[in-house]
Amino acid sequence: MRILPLTAPAASKHLLADATEMARTFATLDPAWQAVQRVAKMFGLQ
Repeated sequence: MRILPLTAPAASKHLLADATEMARTFATLDPAWQAVQRVAKMFGLQ
């Protein structure tokens, strides 16, 4: 996360970029998390 003195339009631009990065990270990790949950169910850990 960037910590800079920003004007309102620049701040919203940076927040949007951070939100996009979070969404991209979630999309990458979600299939892996689902696989972990399937294995946990298989071993009765869930």
